[in-house]
Amino acid sequence: KCILIPTPGQTEQEYLANYFAEKQFAIFTHQNNFSLPEELKRAEDFSYRFPERDPSNNLKKVISRFLSSC
Repeated sequence: KCILIPTPGQTEQEYLANYFAEKQFAIFTHQNNFSLPEELKRAEDFSYRFPERDPSNNLKKVISRFLSSC
């Protein structure tokens, strides 16, 4: 679980913070609004969703496929 605080003007950080918040992987706040007690409370109440892992796409299978193609 995490709280993202993108650096103002860093559009890639702002984009990713918003993206992860929309997916419910993390919460984010803007630097000028940051209050640690408030954000910890939000984090405690936030319904985090974690990405599903696709067991068919794990590293061992990828390496095996690669080696068999050599």
